[in-house]
Amino acid sequence: MESYELEHLVTILLLALGFSPKNIGYHYLRRAICMTCQDSSMLDLITKKLYPVLGKMFQTKATDIERTIRFTIGEWYKEKVPGTQIPVQEMGLFTVPAECPSNLSLLKSFTAFLQEAHTLPS
Repeated sequence: MESYELEHLVTILLLALGFSPKNIGYHYLRRAICMTCQDSSMLDLITKKLYPVLGKMFQTKATDIERTIRFTIGEWYKEKVPGTQIPVQEMGLFTVPAECPSNLSLLKSFTAFLQEAHTLPS
C-alpha cells in the first residue's frame, strides 16, 4: 500500500473517532500510526525508536512527542463512553477501550484495526 493511501486511512480513522486536526498531538499520533503500520517492530521500542524518529521529524524532543500524544489520548478519552462502538467509514467498528489507553496500547489497537480492515502487512 502506498504511503499516501495509508495516511488517508489513518486520517479517516482519527477523524471518525473524534480526534481534532487542530491539536498538534493529532499530527504526532497520525504519523506514529502510519509508521507502526509500515513497521510493526516500532511498537516494540516506542520510547527508544518511535518517539526519537518523530522528534526529529517534527523538530522537537522525544519526550514532548510522548507527552503530547498521551495528553491527546486522554482528552479524546474524556469525551467517549467506554465500550461504545464507533463506525469507521468502510473499515468496521472501533470499540472505545474500557479505560483510558496508554500510548502503546492505543497505537497497537489502531495498527491492528487498520491491518485487519485493510489487510496491511503485519
